[in-house]
Amino acid sequence: MKNIRLYIKYLFRGRDADEELVRALKRKKRAYWEQVDYDSWHRTLRGTFQDEVEKRALGRIPVKRGGVIIDVGVGSGRTLEFLEGRVIGSDLSLTLLSSAMERAEKLKKEFYPIAADSSHLPFKDGRFDVVISCRMLQHAFNWRETLGEITRLVDRGGEMVLLLYNSFSGYGVVRNAIAAYHNFRNWEAVRAGREPPFEYFGHFNTPLDIKRELMKLGFTVEEVKGAGLFPVEVFPEGALRFLMPLARAVEPLAGVFPFSHISGRLVVLAKKNVKREE
Repeated sequence: MKNIRLYIKYLFRGRDADEELVRALKRKKRAYWEQVDYDSWHRTLRGTFQDEVEKRALGRIPVKRGGVIIDVGVGSGRTLEFLEGRVIGSDLSLTLLSSAMERAEKLKKEFYPIAADSSHLPFKDGRFDVVISCRMLQHAFNWRETLGEITRLVDRGGEMVLLLYNSFSGYGVVRNAIAAYHNFRNWEAVRAGREPPFEYFGHFNTPLDIKRELMKLGFTVEEVKGAGLFPVEVFPEGALRFLMPLARAVEPLAGVFPFSHISGRLVVLAKKNVKREE
């Protein structure tokens, strides 16, 4: 009973892994992204579908046109096709930045890559009119700290667009169960900071926590849309050949509340508040 009480306390209060462990994990993650074929996932049936619905949802968000834009965690440049103006793309991986540059050349986009850790970005406050970040925050070791770092780049009156994994989705429920099992099984090491909690390997947000955090950071959340209502991630690739018609049929519901809040992805548009001068 004592162990159970302590674990429940950990779940609600949490504890960060120590700094040396985090640095080691970052080095490991950087090495992984330098070697992996990131776009290979988008060539699977599951990945092709998710790429399609995510881009469709992002394309419907009324983002400011032109100006100076930064895509934090740009990856291989999937968002470049619907971004206009001068685009700066930051990423931890030089390999992915190289792929993004190739894509920008094909699309004839004005694109400037920069290798940087999303938790320590080399830009002044309020440098950008629009900040976009797609499926990056789940890779952050401290998502609140990273969100604070990327939101500080937004100019007053500027916009922030986030695409996030949703903890309330079918896939999110499965991941939460795995996380709870991992943390419970290793809770002593996690609690002592010797091993990171499972969330360090893929943190999912909820509509509630992302809205609350953005409000604390001085933003007004203007839209929350969904993408990927059908949980394609929990089914094997073979089964998806038969289930894909159903996934496509229900997808229009992802843009409508309450289905938007239980879809696999959340697409959030927030505007940075302009303080009145006294």
